[in-house]
Amino acid sequence: MRKRLLTLLFALISLCAGAQEIKGIKASFDDYLSLLQEAGYNVFAYDVSSLKEKASHVEFIVKEYVNGNLVDSGNSHSSAFKLIFKISEFSEEEQKEIKAMGIADNEENDIFRLATRLKIGFTPVIGDTIQNVLFEVAGKELMGGSRKWLKLHDSRVDKSHRKLDYSTRPFKVEGFEKSKFIPLVLYAAPWWDKNYEIYRFCGETEIPSDMNSDILRHSPHYFIIGVEFR
Repeated sequence: MRKRLLTLLFALISLCAGAQEIKGIKASFDDYLSLLQEAGYNVFAYDVSSLKEKASHVEFIVKEYVNGNLVDSGNSHSSAFKLIFKISEFSEEEQKEIKAMGIADNEENDIFRLATRLKIGFTPVIGDTIQNVLFEVAGKELMGGSRKWLKLHDSRVDKSHRKLDYSTRPFKVEGFEKSKFIPLVLYAAPWWDKNYEIYRFCGETEIPSDMNSDILRHSPHYFIIGVEFR
């Protein structure tokens, strides 16, 4: 009995000593990331700094599909933003002030503000809205408030299988081209599997740009969010 008590006591002492090695630390952004995604927050960002000599504007475009067919609905939407603001676009007086203050991104190349990032953000669902989407164009600082919110709604007539746990998937981006719709993010509903009587959302983690996708073939309702440069 004494031997057993000594063994138990030694185990408790060892456990307490090990527990002392676990110390509280300040949570990092990575610690919050999974929590934010679980709560419905997600963001996709793209580097467009190389387009400064190829395009001056970008248009965010949302296309809605029901059973694989493009539909014309209230969700069809586009928002255009400038990618570059030139110093020469300002008045002579304003140009002098800009140069005197040294606040231009690239004075030598006549660039006052240059967009370097595109962002597509998703926030939690509220009310009958399927999703809130944020479009943003950014550089060293927000380019003149270049952001816009859009609410996506379910425009289907048959909503017998309506289920609001839509999921996002990025498209494979092979390159940015001018005057061509480039899909960036898929926002899609799961589909009902009659054999197993469950909702499914499985397939590619990245959607091919040619739309050859199992997810697109099975999802009854989805949105394709993309851009067009001009």
